[in-house]
Amino acid sequence: MPVPEPKGQPDAPVINISDITLICDIVSIKAFTNIDNRPVVSVQLPYKSDPVNKKDCWANDSTGAMPLALWGDLVNQVESSGTYRVINAKVKSGYGKLSLTTNSSTKIYNDDTAVAPSSLPTNQKTSAVKFPPIRVINLQRRYYCTSCNKFKDSTSPNPNLFSCSSCKSKLSTVRMKKRISTLLEFEDDHESVKVRFGGSQVEEYFKRFGSAVPRDVDDISIALLQDCNSIMLYDAQNYCIGFK
Repeated sequence: MPVPEPKGQPDAPVINISDITLICDIVSIKAFTNIDNRPVVSVQLPYKSDPVNKKDCWANDSTGAMPLALWGDLVNQVESSGTYRVINAKVKSGYGKLSLTTNSSTKIYNDDTAVAPSSLPTNQKTSAVKFPPIRVINLQRRYYCTSCNKFKDSTSPNPNLFSCSSCKSKLSTVRMKKRISTLLEFEDDHESVKVRFGGSQVEEYFKRFGSAVPRDVDDISIALLQDCNSIMLYDAQNYCIGFK
């Protein structure tokens, strides 16, 4: 659906996509959008009582392109091949790549002056690598600490006990929200490929074997390194998107 023209549209200065750096923190851009072909996903955020919709797309201008994550109501306000002014998008960095994400202060408006570039990038390409990986890099299991209101590392050697690395609170891990993340390095055609693997994909991976996610991170690493049969699918941003 088209974005309704708001009253009092803010005249925020815009920045070229090619000039965006992590130091910018919050930016406004004029962009031509290219929507990812993956469906809208429902994400349960630790500080929200209900799941929130998320949609991935690309923001493009004449100087470059950058992934843009749309959250909440903004998911339905952006169409593929549309031209928009995006106000107050957050600049993020993950595994050496910059991206943009919307937040509660982000506004999106129709803007006919945004120019479509002559060519568009896409993250619709899907590649595949065969297990086992040659390395499991920095595998972490973090827990959501309700005192800190953040996912935090546990300093406890006991996987059943969470001891917050910041506030030192101690809780049973049985009912705590958990987040697992890692990089898996594969050798594909004699080249190294690193794929980001975490979140619900970890649960999906172990469900294929009829088992729950191991409680110890060392056991997770061992299982990944001993698997000689699975095939992981990943997109052009090197994010795991499934298995076959």
